[in-house]
Parts: sequence; C-alpha cells; structure tokens
Amino acid sequence: MKIAVYIDGQGRLVSLYEPGQFCIYEGSGGDWIAKREIAFAVDNGGLAAVKAALAAAVADFGDCEVLLSGSVKGFLYSYLQEEFGLRVWKSEGMPVEQLAAVEQHEVDRAAQQQDNAASCVAAAGCSGGACGGGRARRPAVIPSAAMPEGLSTAAEDLGGGYFRIDLAGALEADASLNSRQILLPILESSAFDTLEILCDHLPRWFEPKLHDLNLKADCTRLDHGHGVKVIVAHDRGCAGSR
Repeated sequence: MKIAVYIDGQGRLVSLYEPGQFCIYEGSGGDWIAKREIAFAVDNGGLAAVKAALAAAVADFGDCEVLLSGSVKGFLYSYLQEEFGLRVWKSEGMPVEQLAAVEQHEVDRAAQQQDNAASCVAAAGCSGGACGGGRARRPAVIPSAAMPEGLSTAAEDLGGGYFRIDLAGALEADASLNSRQILLPILESSAFDTLEILCDHLPRWFEPKLHDLNLKADCTRLDHGHGVKVIVAHDRGCAGSR
C-alpha cells in the first residue's frame, strides 16, 4: 500500500496549513519505505495559487490515494477529497508509528464497502452473477455504514429504477459535505438502474470511479447554462459481477 504523510521539518505530522512536505511511503505492516518527498506551503497568492500548488503536489502522488496528516479540517482537505478523491486520515506524532494503523483502517473500509455492495445486490434480486428480470425497487439511500455522522441524503425515486439527486443543492444545504461523501455510497450501492445527477461541475474523482464500478455516464449542459446533468447507468452485466 502507498500512503502519503504530511510532516514538518522535524518529521512530525502537521496540518497542511503549516509549511512542510508530503512524503510517500510504500509498504505493509511494520515495513515501510519512504519513496519520495514533495515540498508544500500555503502562501499568500490567493485561492487560485493555493489550488495550483496543491494540484502540483498531488500530481506527484502517483497512484497513492491515502493521506495521513495532523488535521482533516479546512478547505485544503475538502479540496483534496472533492477534486482528487483522496481519503484523509488524522493522527499526531511520527508517521512511521501510524502507517500500519492507517493500512488496517483502509482494509476495514474496503471490506465494509464490499459487504454493503453484496447486501445491495442480494436485496436487488441478483444471484450467480446474472440479473433476474424481477429486481426489487427501493430508494437509493446512502448505506449507513458509509454515511458520515448526521448525513441523511437520499436520491429521489422517480420510478422504474430511475433516481435523481441534486448534488449542488445537497452541497449548498450542508457545507461540511463534499461530492464524494454524497455520491460515492450511492454509486457503490448498485441500487439504481439509472441515476440522474444535477451538479455545477463534475469532480475529478468521478470519471475514474465510474470506470472502477463498471458504470457509464452521459453529461449534458443544463438549459440555463449553469451546471450539468449527468445520467449514470450500469455499463455491463450485474453489479454483483464487478
């Protein structure tokens, strides 16, 4: 596994709002090797400059999707999750003492997602890797195990396996959430035949995740010119065969 950590000059985990560097570790259990270091600091160049600096740093992460840092709060962390799909963990002290724990959390998270997907497939009436014709319909509610505390977002059931969610409205209603927290559990649940998403723009994590989940999407501009409508459907086969 690869885990990025953000540390100060003394090698301690700190917030991204402090000058420091990202260090990419690779390994497992108690055996980790530092592969590369990426300097980073928030300057006074404005929001655009901060975004550009963060994007440049993340470009050197390679296929690393996990970040361990001294904090998880603030715009920088929301931006990392929203635009780049990073999973962020918080701890303190020296990172090498925390990497095994982060790895285990990631393993547990992945196992929980598989359990959620299997439960949804079973409830939908799929078996043996093939879909039956009489699949049960139900609201595409975010699985509780993946639901952030206080979140109760559900897609609107339009009938016939067609669901709709106003992402822009959901984000406006609760600024503490990001698109990944709202959409990903729904996409992973396989509880829909077609999902319509209304949003201002598509986050960067969206298209790669669709590929991972064997989903496809058609995107069109809304008539008034502000925002897009995305129609998501299953690309091939049954969700249970992914």
